[in-house]
Parts: sequence; C-alpha cells; structure tokens
Amino acid sequence: MNKRAKNKNRILSLLLAFAMAVSSFAGVETEYSYAESAVNQGAARASTHTHDNITYTAISKSNYSNLANSGKYYLTEDIVIYSTISITDSKNVTICLNGHKITASISGSNKSLFYVENATLNIYDCGEHGTLTGGGGYKFDNGSAKGGAIYLRHSTLNMYGGTMTGNKAAWGGAVFIDGSNKSSVFNMYGGTISNNTAEQGGGGIEVENTNSVLNLYGGRIINNTVSNLNGNLRKGGGVHFASGIVRIYGTYGDVIIEGNKVAGVENNLYLRQDKKITISNTAAKSSNNRIGVSSSDCEGSSTREVITSGYGTNVSNRCFFLDATNSTKSYLLAYENSELAIVKSTSHSHSMTQVPAKAATCIEDGNDAYYTCSGCGKLFTDANGKTATTAEAVKREALGHAWSEATCTEAKTCEVCGATDGEALDHDWSGEWTIVKEASATEDGKKETYCTRGCGEKKEEVIPAIGETTPTPGAGESPTATPTPGTGGNPTTTPTPGAGGTTTPTPTPGAGGGTTPTPTPGAGGTTTTPTPGAGGTIPTPTPTPGAGGT
Repeated sequence: MNKRAKNKNRILSLLLAFAMAVSSFAGVETEYSYAESAVNQGAARASTHTHDNITYTAISKSNYSNLANSGKYYLTEDIVIYSTISITDSKNVTICLNGHKITASISGSNKSLFYVENATLNIYDCGEHGTLTGGGGYKFDNGSAKGGAIYLRHSTLNMYGGTMTGNKAAWGGAVFIDGSNKSSVFNMYGGTISNNTAEQGGGGIEVENTNSVLNLYGGRIINNTVSNLNGNLRKGGGVHFASGIVRIYGTYGDVIIEGNKVAGVENNLYLRQDKKITISNTAAKSSNNRIGVSSSDCEGSSTREVITSGYGTNVSNRCFFLDATNSTKSYLLAYENSELAIVKSTSHSHSMTQVPAKAATCIEDGNDAYYTCSGCGKLFTDANGKTATTAEAVKREALGHAWSEATCTEAKTCEVCGATDGEALDHDWSGEWTIVKEASATEDGKKETYCTRGCGEKKEEVIPAIGETTPTPGAGESPTATPTPGTGGNPTTTPTPGAGGTTTPTPTPGAGGGTTPTPTPGAGGTTTTPTPGAGGTIPTPTPTPGAGGT
C-alpha cells in the first residue's frame, strides 16, 4: 500500500471513530455490521453460531431502553440500568455484550435485569468479559424474588456467551425458568453462570414447573450458592431440578457443574421427587464433562434412586460424580440396568484391591483402573468404595487391526501391532520395455522396465550382440576365382567375363623374366591361356575367332 493510501485509511478511521463517539453522546443509534469471524468470538468458540451480514444497532448508556424492542444490538460501553428491561409480546431480542457489562442498580421490588414473557432473548459476547450483574430478582404476582439476572416466563432464552455473576434472589440466583402454564426453555450453549446466590434454591438456575426446560449444550455453572437449608433439604447450589425437564447434550462444548454449595456443603445438580436427567450419548461418553449430582430421595430412607433416563451408555466414572450431600450419608453412584443410580452402600468395610489400567490392543480388551472388594465382590472407581461400577463399564474394547495394503514385497500389515495377513503381491513386469542401449555387432545392448504396481522397482535384461554378416554379390557380378599357379611362376587370377564372351586373364611372367601379351577377346569367342616356357618368353598365342569376333 502506498503512503497516500495509508494516510487516507487513517483519516477514514478517525472520522468513523469520531462519528461513533458523537452519536453515543447524542443518543443516536449507530448501525454497525459485524463480519462473521468477528461478531462473536466467544459464541463461535462455544456454539459455532455466527452473524455474517447481520447489522447490529449500537447501544450506550443513553439508549439502553431500546433493548426492550425486537432487534439485534451490541454494547459500545458498560451500562448501568435503573429499571428492569421487560421483553414481551413475541419480541425477539439479540444482545451482543461485546465485552461490556450491564449492571442493575434498581430500587423497588422488581430488580431483575431482564423480565422475559412470551418472547425470545439471545445473549452473545463478542469480547471476553461481557457480564450481567447486580440483579436482585423479579417478584411475579408479589411473590418471592426470582431470577436474579433473568426471570424467564413462557419464553426462550438462548445463551451463547458472556457471564452472569453477582446476582441474587430467593429462587434462581441467576435464572428462574417459569413453565407454570406453558413451555419456558433455557438453552445454554456456552458462557458461565458463577458466584450467584439464592436464599432457598437454585443458586445458579431454578427449574421450577412442569413445562420448565433446561437444555445444557455446553457452558459452566460453577461456584454458586444457596445460603439456607430449606426444610433440611439442600435444593441445588448450582441447579435445582424441582420439576420439568433437564437434558444434558454437551454437543457445543463441555458441560461443567461443580464447585456449587448449599449451606457450605457441596451440592451441584440437585434432583427432587423422582426426577431424572436425560443425557445424550455425546455427553455420556465425554470424560471432559463434570457434573456433581445428588437427590432429595437419598436424604431419607430410600436405598436406590435412578437419576438418568434412557441412554444406555455407562457414564458413572466419566461424566457424573456424587455430591457430598449424599456421599456423606453412605450412598454411592452406581451404573445399574443401563441407567445411573444413587444407591445405599453396604454396611460392611470394604477390602479393596486395585486393578491397574490396561490399554486395549488390536485383539485384546483393556480396562480403566478400578478397585474390587474381596468381601462383597463389587467393583468401584475409587479406593473408598463411594462410586460403584461394573466390569462392562471399565472395559475398553479391543481396537481392531489397522491394516495397510499388501505390497510387492510385504503382506498386508497392521500399522499398530505389526501382524500380517496373506502374502506379498510380487512384482508385475507386464509393462512395456525401454531400450537403454542398442546392441551392436560386437557389444550387447540393454533394456529395462518398471513394476506396474507402482513400487518403483526396476528390472533390466541384456540384448545380445548382433554379430558379423556375409555380403551378398551384386547383379551381373561373379565372385573372384582362386588362381592356379603356373609352372615356375606366380598364380594366375580368374578373369571377369566381359559382355558376351570370356576374358583372358593377364599371365604372370615366368621364371625367365619374359612378358605375357594381353590377348583381346573376340566377340563371342574364347582366348586361350599361354603356358610359360621353361626359361624364355611366353609365346603370343593365336586367338581362335569366336562366332562373331576376331
């Protein structure tokens, strides 16, 4: 980018910042469109929800009352509210906290930050510290204060991020779910509910009526408290499940409910009157979920109380742990008949032997570490015998072989244990040959080919030398005859025939040093070969005329 472009961008940025600041002071709504990756980093981490191409309206101290109307809003600063924001009549409100805080400073009887009736409220946090705090509960029909931060009546609350903390009420320190006449649903996908206080029940969340629903897809409910015992019952330091439905999914993140207390004693998710948690297999199989549980029925004479419903996957030593509320009264958590139950422990003293963990192999089952009592024969996940388990629960099934395909030189092989199956394929030399060096008359040549299975192996073969060849005479030619030596002289060569007759060869001089005249063949006749004399000259022969010669 050149210098002029950079300066232009700086000027535009300053103008935008100035415009937003002026509009904030003037109470003018500023429109701002978030990009998908920036609108809610917290929500994206917790739930994968994004807000691409959605325009959000700026909210500041001067115009926060607009949050009661349908729309999508983001905070530009921390806000203090002086009256409860009521969202009703089928309105749909989305609030992006954007790392800011909404604090209640409300006098009077109704002190919740939000009262939501027959409407929908969605909460996100684009920053890291968006907070709802200071709420004191809403007194519906002049009853007890309920829902320190949010009173939810016949409505839907979707929480993707942010934190509800420092709120208080008689019931539901942070959220009260009122499903008295029709459905009221709180879907928690992420975020945190922590350090809220209730006097009677539900330090974090109160699930109150038949049509009240709490769906936990992710998020943390931690360090909330109920200050008083209620009829000697400890009604949920984290969540009080009095009626309705509680489901645990864990599909958007880990579900953590721990560190909550009632009157100083650990009490997290508390179930009343035969209530059962519905849990998905995803949550059941995750060792990252941590949910403390206890039941009111196990504070009396009951010896067994099933606390889950309809999933069939053992989770006793993975997802849940037993709160001190029940464990101090000789109860333990047990997986029985495909469900999780709180059961009365035996009266005898356990004699424990630890069975160490064993990793599963390709062909053999393994197991988690556990303890077995030689007296009662039961299995436990802890040395104190507080959490029972079963052989099936601690078993880790054999992994099975991870086969790699057979090659030209190796059989099919397990990548984990090295076991083999079958035989090697052998090389396939059916491809085309390439001549690397041509054979000559005296030297061998060479050719090569590669395995067609793609292993890269090469095969070479020799091309034999061609060897010398005998020349073939041309047309009208005769091979040269072997000469016959004359008496006392040199050999005489065989003449080559002329056209139409025979040629008399040139005689070789005899021993006497004479010369031999060259005869002239006649046309169609023959020439006789002279015989050398013993020591003189070779006489000139008289040619015999041929049929047409001289």
